[in-house]
Amino acid sequence: MFKCAQPLQLQACFEKLIHAAQDAHTSDQLLRLSQLCQYTLFEAHHLKLHQVHHRSAPNKDLGEVLQHIKTEFQEPLDLRAICSMLGVSQPTLFRHFKKKTGKTPIQYLTQVRMQKACELLDLTHDSIIDIAGQVGYGDPHYFSRVFAQTMGESPKAYRHRIDG
Repeated sequence: MFKCAQPLQLQACFEKLIHAAQDAHTSDQLLRLSQLCQYTLFEAHHLKLHQVHHRSAPNKDLGEVLQHIKTEFQEPLDLRAICSMLGVSQPTLFRHFKKKTGKTPIQYLTQVRMQKACELLDLTHDSIIDIAGQVGYGDPHYFSRVFAQTMGESPKAYRHRIDG
């Protein structure tokens, strides 16, 4: 028998079943195929129960998500992919994320982006347009608006104040 404890293993089990079904001709082969189908469906049900049971506590993987946001802040945040990876709904993700960070995922991403923008404004002479792109904003006007809302001043004013 083959093990199907994880989603990718489960997919492989179903693929093996499909190939086995194509090759099954005798009654013994069909009986074996029926047993494998039953086993695979049992594993799928068990996996689903396991995911539902652990759905309310994704904190272990949440640390990985936070690290991913910190390193890949230039990229758009794909909440569906994060929810899928953790095996939780979006409201559950938001609840646990807010409990751990005090922010929603989008607010956290914005905070990380603004911290990096401040660092670039402090340490480089890159234009505000370039910095907007470097921290994940394709529209420099939108970046300036978000920066001003978050930091209390425009990027230009921030740089001027820091540079003296």
